[in-house]
Amino acid sequence: MVRLMQRRPIALIRDRYFGVLDTVMREHGIGPATERPDVNILPGTRFADVVRYTDWYCGYNSDRPHNRPHYRYKRYRKALDSNRPTGRRQVNVDIGCGAGTFGWAFMDWARESDFSCDNIDIYGFDHSPAMIDLAEQIWVGLLDYIPDYRGPYYYDDPDALLAALSEHHRPDTNYTITFGYTLIQAHTRTADAIPNFARTIKSILDLKDPASRCTLVAVDSLMNPAPFASAWDALLNNLRSAGVRPQLRQILATRINSSTDAKIAGLALA
Repeated sequence: MVRLMQRRPIALIRDRYFGVLDTVMREHGIGPATERPDVNILPGTRFADVVRYTDWYCGYNSDRPHNRPHYRYKRYRKALDSNRPTGRRQVNVDIGCGAGTFGWAFMDWARESDFSCDNIDIYGFDHSPAMIDLAEQIWVGLLDYIPDYRGPYYYDDPDALLAALSEHHRPDTNYTITFGYTLIQAHTRTADAIPNFARTIKSILDLKDPASRCTLVAVDSLMNPAPFASAWDALLNNLRSAGVRPQLRQILATRINSSTDAKIAGLALA
């Protein structure tokens, strides 16, 4: 009789980030928000405010009538299922990363797709230094559960992000560039945000070897399909102007994602 070896269970970030966020809040003496936080996180937003924002939208409190555990994580994770994993190495570049939620979903997606931690890298950019501080503190706690992962790279300066990507680039790397609840705010509030995103993405494409893939994934509010479509179209048009050819793909429709609130495209140099 041949015995099949059971696969060792993976320690998912999904099962840990609530507790890690709670620990960060206790360590800093920050209590939960008593009303819905402002969704506009600015470069000067205070650390306590970005923590309360993250706790409200990504944390868990059974006393809140609106609470839907793992809601954003689930939306990001399901969107990633539309991206077929190939190659030896997977890199996530999360633009407007906030506390890192898309990166948590990406790590679980890549590891469940049988990529080892030494073949996964996560990079995040956010214009809020306080958000970057929070993302790094959360990962310190998460690494207790994934000891074989060296940790992510987070930046509030896009040039520093690109320098790190260039320094650490290796052949046969597939890049997944993600936007989670970022494009609408960027497009409606900052005139140069979308063009700057396009230039950053073009620089990432310049790094990769021709056989590698680059995929763009964006998820945004279910309540704002028209502004999201406008922001997505603006990003694609700016990419075309920068010398990038987007190849639109069909998002995997689920109960929490559809083609109006989640988008995916392959990217190649024109």
